[in-house]
Amino acid sequence: MGVQPEPEQPEENIGKQVEGGANQEPWFNQLTNLEYEEKLKEFLPITAETAGPVANCHMLVNYIFGLLGGHPHRLALPDAQWWVVPMLLTSPGYGVVGQVGVLAIDEATGNVVGGTPKPEVISAVKQLQETHNDALEAAFLKARKA
Repeated sequence: MGVQPEPEQPEENIGKQVEGGANQEPWFNQLTNLEYEEKLKEFLPITAETAGPVANCHMLVNYIFGLLGGHPHRLALPDAQWWVVPMLLTSPGYGVVGQVGVLAIDEATGNVVGGTPKPEVISAVKQLQETHNDALEAAFLKARKA
């Protein structure tokens, strides 16, 4: 893993959650690379059950808030085994809005070996938000009242 998040640009703040104040970082951002590598070892080898949490952590650090991993699929290559995890946009009260990309996770190491580029994910998020704007807003307001 060890991939550092890119600096955020204003348009990339779509759906970004601020927890406990603007300057508080989530727990996974507070881990050093060594601590993260040690924590990752608990999930090895990656399975269908552990591919999701690994993908979710990677998306939270390297993409935008509001993405969750979908049902992983195993990809058997001649010299490697990967889990391909769909990247799903979610919204409070609405649930899954749609797929915005994929991640590939090495089964043996737990490393994310590839994924949909961040600009393409952000473009797909914007498109889904525009397409489902009224339904998303209604669901959000309903969830907020509950």
